[in-house]
Amino acid sequence: MFLIIWKKRAGLHGVLQFENYLYTIARNLIISSLRKKIPVHYPLQDNYGATQEDNWKPTLQLEYKETSELIRKAVTQLSPRQKQVYLLSSDKQLSLKDAAVQLNISYDAARQYKSEALKVIRGFLKRNALRIFLIGLSALFS
Repeated sequence: MFLIIWKKRAGLHGVLQFENYLYTIARNLIISSLRKKIPVHYPLQDNYGATQEDNWKPTLQLEYKETSELIRKAVTQLSPRQKQVYLLSSDKQLSLKDAAVQLNISYDAARQYKSEALKVIRGFLKRNALRIFLIGLSALFS
C-alpha cells in the first residue's frame, strides 16, 4: 500500500482527505486480493467428487468460509422476495428474466428486488468493514 502511495506522491497534493484516500487504497487492495483467491460462486466439484475448496490452503479455506458466512448473514436480512430473486440470480445463476418468470413477477420487479437486495448486502458489508478488512489482510499475508 505504501508503495502505491509513494508511486503516486506527485499527485497527492490534490487529495483533500488523506485518511479516506488511504482507506480506499487499502479496500481496493483487499478486494483485488480476495477476487484472486476466492471464487465468486460455490466451489465446483472435480472428477473425484471433492470440491476445489478442499485443495486450498487452510488459511484460504478459512477466509472463504468467513467471507461466505458474512454474505449469508447479509442475505438473511433481505425481505422474502428480495431473497428469492437474489438467490435465483446469484446462487442458481439464472438471468433476471428467468428468475422473474419462475417467481411469476415482471422483469422490472425482479430487477428492482435485486437492486434493493444488493443495497442491503452492501450496507451490511460496510457495517462489517473492519471484519472484512481483517479477512483481506490475512489473505494478503498468507
